[in-house]
Amino acid sequence: MSGRVVAILLCVLVLLFGAVVLTKPKGPAKAVGGTATRLVDAPPSQIGRIEVREQTGEFVRVGASESWPGWLVEWGTGDAPEGAWPASETTRVSGARILSTTFMHDGPEADLRDASELVIFGTDGSVLQALDVGSTPLAGQLPVRVAGTKKWQAVGREIGDFLKTDALLMWRDPAALPGLDASAVSIALGHNDEVTLRLRRVGNSWSLDYPVRASADQDAVLGLLEALIGMRSAQFANGTVGDDMLTVTIDMPASNDVGTRQYVMLLDAESGISDVMLSTKGDEGTNQIARATLELSSSDTGLLTGIEATEFISKTVLQVPASEIAAFTMRIENESVERTSSRSGGGWESTGIHGHEESWCALLTTRTADTIQIGDVESQPFCTLTVEQFGGLTLGTFRVAASAETLWIIEDNIWRGFSLSDQELEELGIGLDG
Repeated sequence: MSGRVVAILLCVLVLLFGAVVLTKPKGPAKAVGGTATRLVDAPPSQIGRIEVREQTGEFVRVGASESWPGWLVEWGTGDAPEGAWPASETTRVSGARILSTTFMHDGPEADLRDASELVIFGTDGSVLQALDVGSTPLAGQLPVRVAGTKKWQAVGREIGDFLKTDALLMWRDPAALPGLDASAVSIALGHNDEVTLRLRRVGNSWSLDYPVRASADQDAVLGLLEALIGMRSAQFANGTVGDDMLTVTIDMPASNDVGTRQYVMLLDAESGISDVMLSTKGDEGTNQIARATLELSSSDTGLLTGIEATEFISKTVLQVPASEIAAFTMRIENESVERTSSRSGGGWESTGIHGHEESWCALLTTRTADTIQIGDVESQPFCTLTVEQFGGLTLGTFRVAASAETLWIIEDNIWRGFSLSDQELEELGIGLDG
């Protein structure tokens, strides 16, 4: 987030806090010119929507959404909104409290040619307050007139400025992906129209779905998810995303029984401009709830550039403890006899692998690969290894190859490379006769 935006947000928070303090009554509220009356005669929890409309036709409304958790900020000209974005919950709570604790007092008539129209609704849809708010302060007060009447009142200038469209736009959540949390169930990254990585969560475990199917490095996925959750907009922008763009699509369960919540981000990595769409998906299709153009910081933009699928493949071959491995079958190239070993109560019973089983168990279940590649490596596999669990369940069938000082364990199209010493190779029985 830029220093300018941080400064503005700090000023807004200071204003909110100061306004609450300044407007909180101390005993019976009296003011010069008459008895003070509440701006909104209702507790903060009963405020359901705020609308401000300028003489130019521009409007901003902030209110509870039936399709998205929390409140939405909508803006535009005329009647239909041209944009929408979730509101910051912290700002919403503070803002509602200000409206509920602000007092007005009798004021003089004033010129309202540039006045803005303010309407505050209750959670039941009723109008709690409707005012015309002047733009020219008189003795530090802004004149207001109760809509449809000749009743003139006044509020402090800081409160009047708080009720303008520009101020309400500051209620927008600065998060680039507002509401995203660890309950996400899928993450897809891409370049233009091509998907380059797709991750899915089943239960508590993540796996790769594309470009290969494999168990995922859980820490790497959680690190990516935390980075996405933490992305912030430097500012809301008016730019456009260029033809060369990165894409992010995230699905997560909705919390209000509307199906699935979906986030789509189109990012111009060069400019940092991103087009972000927030939607819900259900039986009736996809419904776009909010959309905005944001400018991301260079550090946040950098999070999504240069990502490789291999960074998210589990660095261990098997995702089970070594104690669950019950048997090995090894088929050596150019040998007609299989080498086998099975675990029993008295230890391992083996033909050709005897003495090496624990080393293989450790390599497959606890040793992390030093390198991972997708696609063929210039190395010819010399054997096939099948690993079984108790009960005869096959945990996996792998090809084994060697190049220089690297032993490759190959699972489908995934090559996991382990840098092993001569002694470690001997402990595996590599190069030794059975």
